[in-house]
Amino acid sequence: MSDDATTTMLAREHREFARMQRRVLGEFTLTRRHRLMLAAAVAVAVLGFVLPVVHTVAGWQALVSSDHVSALARVFLGFGAVCGIALSTAALVSRRWRLAWFSGAGCALGSVFGMLAYWSHHSAPQSSAVPDVSAGMLVEWLALIALTLFWMPVLLRRPSLLERHGL
Repeated sequence: MSDDATTTMLAREHREFARMQRRVLGEFTLTRRHRLMLAAAVAVAVLGFVLPVVHTVAGWQALVSSDHVSALARVFLGFGAVCGIALSTAALVSRRWRLAWFSGAGCALGSVFGMLAYWSHHSAPQSSAVPDVSAGMLVEWLALIALTLFWMPVLLRRPSLLERHGL
């Protein structure tokens, strides 16, 4: 084998090794118990969309229709749907750290919007025009808080760049 062929083969192997290393470093691992807790919290978030959020309007109906809920509540429900359900499920299935980070950060932000939506609804003057907040909003809010707390160990456990490269 000539030196050029050996150099080319070694360069190809080095690129393949670097690609595999990037793929492995982009993943996270979970214990079975932690996966079950995250999956249960996602299921509770789905339940929050099926239950009535405001008066008799279900969460998914309130998200697509602006007639019954405030803008804060719709933003909260949007974070619940995207970060709490879609991104959390995608992160659990693919084990990609970046998806877990977006899911955890989005759930944290969504839980803040949930608190603001609930607070703004209860601080408004009570009249017959303002429908009552139902159990779905509280269930969704608690699910986002739980997802935030369950994703935090995953997000805080990722090693730094220096540790990953053995420095």
